[in-house]
Amino acid sequence: MCDIHLEVLKDSLVSKRIEVQPPHPIHTLMEEHKIILENLQKLGSLIERLKQMHDFAAMDSDLDELKEVAHHLVEAENHHQREEEVLFPSLRAHDIVEPPDIMKMDHDEFRKRKQELFKLASNHSDYNFNDFKKEVLSAGAYLVKELDSHIFKEDNILYQIALQVLNEDEWQEIKRENDKIGYCCFTPQG
Repeated sequence: MCDIHLEVLKDSLVSKRIEVQPPHPIHTLMEEHKIILENLQKLGSLIERLKQMHDFAAMDSDLDELKEVAHHLVEAENHHQREEEVLFPSLRAHDIVEPPDIMKMDHDEFRKRKQELFKLASNHSDYNFNDFKKEVLSAGAYLVKELDSHIFKEDNILYQIALQVLNEDEWQEIKRENDKIGYCCFTPQG
């Protein structure tokens, strides 16, 4: 579904969303999404401030915040891994192939951009400020826009499909497999 269609259907999709309680795997994934979205909001604010800056000295505490945000985005790897190795194959077993494949392609690009951002934030002294700024703005703006859209699609389309087609036994197996993979450093308890 393209972004224009999503925007038109956004309210309808959200209003029809099936809600689940902890410890359901979809509940956990959606709670992690909320924290990822909080970090994307912080990143968006950082990007806006960075646009006005001309040197590292002007960044002050923003550099620490950028490191923290980049760290949390990279730490979402277990989230993606649980989707790719457990949820997506379960959907494919029900002949739901294209949505998981599209989400997986998105994940691959997000990994690349998150790693770029983390490297920049962690090793900023290896760069001159203008190159650093350009790269952070590029990777950051991409993540803020595209990861936000991706999360909306997962929460309101992919996960909703999963809740309709997977049975209770499958969800129990998904939960067991998710527990084996592990969770993010920021995954809420419950």
